Amino acid sequence: MLKIKVKLFAVFVLLSASLAFVAIFAHADTTKRIKFAKGKTSAIVKGAVLRDEVDTYIVGVNKGQWMTVDVTSIENNASFRIRNASGEYVQGADELSEATIWKGTVTESGDYKIEVAPNRGNATYSLKVSVVGSAAGSVQNGASVCAVNAVVGDSEIPRDIYIHKAPNSTSETLGEIPALAEVDEFPTVEIIGYSKGWMKTQKALTFKNEVIFAGIGWIPAKRIALYVRRVDGNTDKDVTIFALPKKSGKTIGTIPTAPDFNYVSDVVGFDCFGLKVTHKDKTGWISKENICGNSVTTCH
Repeated sequence: MLKIKVKLFAVFVLLSASLAFVAIFAHADTTKRIKFAKGKTSAIVKGAVLRDEVDTYIVGVNKGQWMTVDVTSIENNASFRIRNASGEYVQGADELSEATIWKGTVTESGDYKIEVAPNRGNATYSLKVSVVGSAAGSVQNGASVCAVNAVVGDSEIPRDIYIHKAPNSTSETLGEIPALAEVDEFPTVEIIGYSKGWMKTQKALTFKNEVIFAGIGWIPAKRIALYVRRVDGNTDKDVTIFALPKKSGKTIGTIPTAPDFNYVSDVVGFDCFGLKVTHKDKTGWISKENICGNSVTTCH
């Protein structure tokens, strides 16, 4: 009788352990809403998903915002799909893409769904979601109609450009302009001010004029990829550098436009007239009409 009780107890222990094991490792499809902390434009969530299952994350967005989704996994076996507010998959993150990174402009307001799933086996992952910019066409109070458009980027070392609340790198980050390697796809910023190596902007747009960020912020002046051109397209003539921000003032030099649009390395000032630049040994002003404001429409 004692032996039977011992055996039954052993079976009970094994059964309990098995049930506990199943409870620990059982996993159902997960659906969670992503919420950004106050003042933040991105959030990171971590999870684990079993084979043939899907974790779904919901993020509320506005039309015209720029969204970036990035997933990394321990065994490089996690990817995602994105459904827009209408429930349709977005290009580049559909059921066939196995996307691990996606960047694009939100085409409609509402809840977007990010579906994370393993490509093989089970996956332990980290998902980062970033949403920057306001609704398309909106600009915060303080926006100026006195703006100079210029392109931003670096084709040699593409890096995201962070938009700060004040003209310093330690101030709050309001958003970011995604890095692009192709000069023909460099984004545009609307410049409305300058302070000690920083450009004040009121809007950032893709080369297709889709809004990335709308609002007042600051970016490093060194991230301006300033190319000059002539309005008449005549590359046999140079662009004039003026001593003062007006065409009636003294000219102190020129910048050649041939054989291609010439790149000016340093921007050191702003005026409604244009931008103050340093070119070789000359520092002066170039008119905004001679600045490439869009990498497609005005730089070609």
